[in-house]
Amino acid sequence: MKKYLKLISIFIFIIMIAFLSANSLLAAENFGGLKEAAGRAGYAEPQAPEIVVGQIIRYVLAFIGVIFLILVIYGGFMWMTAAGNEEKIRKAKVLITSAVIGLVIILGAEAITAYILTKLLSTTGLF
Repeated sequence: MKKYLKLISIFIFIIMIAFLSANSLLAAENFGGLKEAAGRAGYAEPQAPEIVVGQIIRYVLAFIGVIFLILVIYGGFMWMTAAGNEEKIRKAKVLITSAVIGLVIILGAEAITAYILTKLLSTTGLF
């Protein structure tokens, strides 16, 4: 089960990176008429690399946050269906505790990222 969950997570992460890369490429500087084609297709104007990196970091952090939320829900489901089995309850508690610690780390990383990007953008004059 854990092996499949890891494979699915990696697959979704790769797909997400591919979409972000394609969007960045379409919003890149004029590369063989790509800027005009992107404008006709309804894509946004090119963005600064700092903004693109910040968006990628936020998407990755949001994706990891969703994974931890799913883990908390799964741990709660395990606890509710344990039917008094102490071993299952202990595993559920460990899973929920680990997921909550992970969420705290992710929220801390998000706060640090937001602070650094705000300072970076205000220093470069882009924000």
